[in-house]
Amino acid sequence: MTVKEALKNAQKTMQENGVENPDFDTLQFAKEIFSLDNTTLRLLTNEKATDSQIEKLKEFTSRRISGEPIQYILGYWEFMGRKFFVGEGVLIPRDDTEVVVEACIDVLKSTKSAKVIDLCSGSGIIAITLKSLFPSFSVSAVEKSEIAFSYLNKNCEENDVNINAVLGDITTCFSCFDDECFDLLVSNPPYVKTTNIDTLQKEIAFEPKIALDGGDDGLFFYRSIIENWKNKIKHGGYIAFEFDDDQSDTVKNLLLQNGFDDIKVFRDIQDLRRAIIAKRL
Repeated sequence: MTVKEALKNAQKTMQENGVENPDFDTLQFAKEIFSLDNTTLRLLTNEKATDSQIEKLKEFTSRRISGEPIQYILGYWEFMGRKFFVGEGVLIPRDDTEVVVEACIDVLKSTKSAKVIDLCSGSGIIAITLKSLFPSFSVSAVEKSEIAFSYLNKNCEENDVNINAVLGDITTCFSCFDDECFDLLVSNPPYVKTTNIDTLQKEIAFEPKIALDGGDDGLFFYRSIIENWKNKIKHGGYIAFEFDDDQSDTVKNLLLQNGFDDIKVFRDIQDLRRAIIAKRL
C-alpha cells in the first residue's frame, strides 16, 4: 500500500465515524508517522508505506475514532511555538490561553525584573512560556495533580527552562509563600460548572475532571485565589486570569471588591471575553 492510499483510507474512516475534522487529523498523522507536511503530501505518488507505518496509522485512527484527543495520541502539542508533552491526566494546551499569556507579556515587557507565579499550572504552558520569554525573571508554578506535575517537569526539561515547580493545592499552600512577594500572579483555573462536565464534547471527557471542574457555578477557584493569594501580590503588582466569556463580569466584580483596579478585559479571535488582568492597589 502506498503512503497516499494509507492516509486516504485513514481520512475516510475517520470521516465515516464522525470525527469532526478528519483532514486536519490526517495531516497530523502524516507529519508524525511519515514525516510529511502540506507540501510533501501534495507531491506524494507511489511511495510505499512500511508495515510498521501502516500499523501505527491504524492504531492512531482507531484511537481517534474512539474520541481520544489527537494531542494525547501524538503525546505532545505546540503552544505559542513551543513543544509541550501531554497525555491522559493533564489538560490539553489550547489557543485560548494565548490571550492571558499575551496580557501578561504586555505587563512584564515594561520591567527589567519580576517575580511571577502560575497557579493550577497543569502542563506548564503559561509558566514555561513566560520563563522562556523572560529568562532572567523568577517564575514559580503550582500544580496539585501528580500526573500533571510530572508533565510540568518534563516540559521544563524539553523547553530548557528552570522554574520553581511546586506540587501543592492552591487552596492551602498559599501559606508557604511570603506576603507581597509576587509582581504577577496568573492562573487558568478549572472553570466549568460541575453540572456541565458530563455535557462536554466527547474529546473533553478524556481530560481530567480535576482540571475542568470549577464548582457549582464554575467560580470556586477565582474566589479562592483572589481571597487567599491577593496578599501575596505586591501593591502595584498584577493578577491575571483566563475564564469563560459569561464569567467576565463576576470575576471583574470580585477583583474590584478585593482591592484591585486598572482592570482590563481581553477578547479572543472569536470576540469572546477570555482573559482579565488587574492591578493591586
